[in-house]
Amino acid sequence: MSFYNEETAEAFEEFRSEHDPKDDRVFQTTKHPVNRKFRKVSEETGMKVTVQMLRGWFASEMSRLGVDGEYIDTYCGWTPTRVFEKHYFDYSPERLKEIYDEIELRVLD
Repeated sequence: MSFYNEETAEAFEEFRSEHDPKDDRVFQTTKHPVNRKFRKVSEETGMKVTVQMLRGWFASEMSRLGVDGEYIDTYCGWTPTRVFEKHYFDYSPERLKEIYDEIELRVLD
């Protein structure tokens, strides 16, 4: 689960400028080019960057900003498994967007 905010909109517009207009897919790639890009960024910055590291950073930042662990799991793609979580937490897109907007998490600042 993710949300499209102002920061994402700016990054996406830049990304979209490289799209093939004949291809309807939002992300016109496969796993291999993505992995190559992560390797290239790692080489250029001198520090290893992986999807797992980014997920870890995201989860840590959400926690630091006071978001409940159950919601963090949902943002990371893990569905609730405990009865309490399934039946007593509101996981609607509206509630998740509300939480995300409240913490004002920025990635590129």
